[in-house]
Amino acid sequence: MSHRRKVGSPLNIPFIDDSSGVMANGVVIGRPMTPPVIRITIPETEVYEPPVTYRTVPDKNAEPEKNEKPENEADGNSAGEDETDSLLPENKKAEISKTGVGTPLTTRHRRNSISLPAGLNNLDIQVISENANGDTDETFSEADESEYNTDAEEVKAPARSARKKSVMPKKSPVVDSDLEALEHSPGNSITSINSISSLLKEKLSMVALPSLLKVKKKPKNYKLKAFVCILFLCIVFLVAFAHVFYHQQVLQRAYFERIRFNNEEKIVRMYDNDGEELLSGYLGTTINSNLVFKCLKRDEYDDGSVCMEWMHRARLYLRFRSPHPGVRCYQITWQSLNYYVNPTDCFDWSRGGHWYGGGQVQNMTWPAQLGTIKLSPFITGDIAHQQWGNVLQRYFLNSKGVSISVDQETPLYVALDTFSNEKRFCLQARYDNFVYYYHNTVLPVLNYSICTSNNIKILHGYMSEKSLWDGLKEKDIETIYSLLTEPVWQIGPDRAEQLTESAVYNYTEDVIALAFLRQGHVLINEIWQENIGDFTVDEKRFPTMMDTIKILQRRGFKIVFTIQPFISTESHNFKSAMKEKLLVTERSSAGIPALTKYKGLESAGMLDITNNQSIPWIQERLLAVVKKYNINSFYLDLGSTYNMPHFYRFEKKLVNPDQYKTLFTEAVLQLVEVIGVSSAVQRPKPPVFVSLPPMSSTWESLTLIIPIVLTYGIIGYPFIMPGPVGGDYYNDAQLANYTYMYIKSVENALLHKSINSFINKSKTEYESKATTTEKVQEEPKAKEEKALTETQLEEDFESEELTSEIPKEPEKKEEQPEQQEPENVFSTNYDNFFNKNINPSMAADIVKNISATTKTNILEKASEAFPGDVMLSDQPPEFVFLPDKELYIRWLQLATFLPVIRFTHLPSKYKDESVLEIAKILTHLRVKTVNPLLKKYAKEALDSGLPIIRPLWMLDPSDPTCHTVVDEFSVGEELIVAPVIHVGTTEREVYLPAGVWKDGIDGSLRKGSRWIHKYKVMQDKIAYFVKMPDNTRF
Repeated sequence: MSHRRKVGSPLNIPFIDDSSGVMANGVVIGRPMTPPVIRITIPETEVYEPPVTYRTVPDKNAEPEKNEKPENEADGNSAGEDETDSLLPENKKAEISKTGVGTPLTTRHRRNSISLPAGLNNLDIQVISENANGDTDETFSEADESEYNTDAEEVKAPARSARKKSVMPKKSPVVDSDLEALEHSPGNSITSINSISSLLKEKLSMVALPSLLKVKKKPKNYKLKAFVCILFLCIVFLVAFAHVFYHQQVLQRAYFERIRFNNEEKIVRMYDNDGEELLSGYLGTTINSNLVFKCLKRDEYDDGSVCMEWMHRARLYLRFRSPHPGVRCYQITWQSLNYYVNPTDCFDWSRGGHWYGGGQVQNMTWPAQLGTIKLSPFITGDIAHQQWGNVLQRYFLNSKGVSISVDQETPLYVALDTFSNEKRFCLQARYDNFVYYYHNTVLPVLNYSICTSNNIKILHGYMSEKSLWDGLKEKDIETIYSLLTEPVWQIGPDRAEQLTESAVYNYTEDVIALAFLRQGHVLINEIWQENIGDFTVDEKRFPTMMDTIKILQRRGFKIVFTIQPFISTESHNFKSAMKEKLLVTERSSAGIPALTKYKGLESAGMLDITNNQSIPWIQERLLAVVKKYNINSFYLDLGSTYNMPHFYRFEKKLVNPDQYKTLFTEAVLQLVEVIGVSSAVQRPKPPVFVSLPPMSSTWESLTLIIPIVLTYGIIGYPFIMPGPVGGDYYNDAQLANYTYMYIKSVENALLHKSINSFINKSKTEYESKATTTEKVQEEPKAKEEKALTETQLEEDFESEELTSEIPKEPEKKEEQPEQQEPENVFSTNYDNFFNKNINPSMAADIVKNISATTKTNILEKASEAFPGDVMLSDQPPEFVFLPDKELYIRWLQLATFLPVIRFTHLPSKYKDESVLEIAKILTHLRVKTVNPLLKKYAKEALDSGLPIIRPLWMLDPSDPTCHTVVDEFSVGEELIVAPVIHVGTTEREVYLPAGVWKDGIDGSLRKGSRWIHKYKVMQDKIAYFVKMPDNTRF
């Protein structure tokens, strides 16, 4: 059977050193050795390889291995002969049988091959087989040597046979054979032991070394080495990963199941019940060290808290509590251990969710994370000059169900800014020389709690839950309902000369004349006193105030006086309070009162409410006012922390200066009624309402009302009193324009009066002069009659002269004011100086020049010309400053749905029937629809502390759109209001939460959870929607 193989495969040739022994018939005599194997690679060419069969001398002493087949079965032939063996002649078979050496039975023909010596062609394969079975030079025995000698004697072969030329076989199918057949082919047989080296050289010289012969050294196990290296690297990586992971797990421990804290990086993460991250923060950002230690036993608390300490820097306490089902709270407390360390924690506000709370800030935004806050103390201030407004609460709420509440005694600084593409909200505890000068601990302490829940509404309900009925009287409830259903009439000119008894009376007369408005509360500002702090009515301007108050109360009005904790240095109470040491003093010297400024007060002291003697002192004076004038209540204008003396010193230390407001309000409430406060940091006891900050009469102020009202409601102030319709004051540009108009009106009034007065004066002079002329005419006539008797010429001359004068007398009438008008001091043209479109940056200087120079000169000259004339008052009766009419209407529409509606400018002052008609419609809407809802949800607010005016997300917390709507609100859960708050607009976008809603304008039904685009709202309309039952069908 013929075979064909590819030449180029590795070929193993046994190599025997000539000096090591003698080989006879394939048996090594002498020193045995394991022959090395040389592997020769021949290029791949198809050659014909006829099948070769070898016979081997059986090893008598060798035992066949278990897995080996008998030799007669090696080729699958049961007779022990090759297929080729049967084809040989009998003489050849006998020769092979006689020699007993395995020789090829067929002649191998190979191209370019070299014939080896005949003796080598009979090399017994048994030697290699025995070496393969483990026979080495160290296991060689004498028995083996004798056996080889016996075999050598049996086989007598010539040392070298004649070489045969290779003959190219005929083309025939080629079948690959195994490597063993190739290695022992006739062409590769060895016939001489001594000529092995020369034979190899001869063979190697006949083939190209680079391509045909590749002698491989002993193979190096690169794969094993590579595998070991890879395995080693994997082990190193796994060990390092395990170390880091273990280190991270050790550092980032899971505290209290839902919170993880990395001690080294000081990163805290909080999770909900589903394992989703709710909040992440960076604690101790001002601590540079990463080495953390467990606290000593003496520094640990017994409340189950975890204590960690950064040596000589700060100490951290973590404590868990579950105050309500579904609510988990974590108390975090930092104690500074170094004067240079101010504990600071920052939280990432940019990873999902929306934040609310805190209070009003500059550039008010909704939600709060959209704004920016510079690091500043968390205290009340004027929003025009400071970061925070007049009403604050240390409470912040996230839409994912997270809240942050800071302890009132923490010297809190707050910042909200962008850092490394994150919006970080930072809390810091720091002492300073103004706000947080007094403290209970030597070093600052940052103490706050973080509470989590699966639902923001549930969480906020728990955080706001506090019954307000404790100590509430029936009269207090009546006061609340009265403020919700009746207007507040704010009478408050800035100048004392304008606030008189007649001004109050006339204002109430105008209210009554409107007929469709209820009487309500008359709020008189602090100028009812001659000097702020007198706590007595100025009898010069209010001579019969007791009688006037009685009249107003009979008509249904309630009288409210405004008071302040400030006492003017011109007040008679300043000296008495200073002698009794009732005023806030300077830090450097306790006996010297600390002075400050507030509003129109250039110099004033501040009542020290922490002094036990100051409370009865002020209560006594307020009770005296109530008894004498029978007023109904007071309004507290408390100012802000920045209105306090800078280097203040109280009788008792106040770690938070805003606590003064709470103490003062509680002291006044003990004996008299209070309906409102201008500033607060804690929810006052009902029926006290909290006022919005003063706002200018602009469209920008109108857009701020809704987010401020919603924020105040969230931070715990359900009873809110917005400012007056149209705004509290005018900005500099408006004031300059109005002052210009005022000056022109005064000028016109004085000029008109001057002309009328001059005409009357001229008329009187003319009449008197006419009477004198008649007398003069009679005298010449008598003289004429007498002179006629003398000479006729003289009579004619005198007669002509008299007659010529009489006609000229009436011509003196032309000497009227028209001729004297250029000399009039009021005819000055101010158009070049005043401009109605004045630049706001120039407005302050212009207003100052107007009020200090121009206006004063005009009034002085007018007084000189017309002393005592009633037309020369500071403000002519016919001219009144009014907000823009469109702004006033839109402001009134918004105020109709707020808890309290407040007026300074009456609708009738516009002298426009359309304004009056709109006011009537809105008043009817409030009485019929809004007031019942306000009463209903006021009761709920007293029970739960939830706000009356609510954001849309309180109706549907799962709707993400409701969390960002800034220009809509709901009254309770039954009415949504979407007012127009931009100038010249008659349409807007409206979003309705889930449910069915009835359109308040056309009465149609609308589905919720969708936007209404380009919703038409004319100037006399306001968009509102009433909640319908869920089973309502269209």
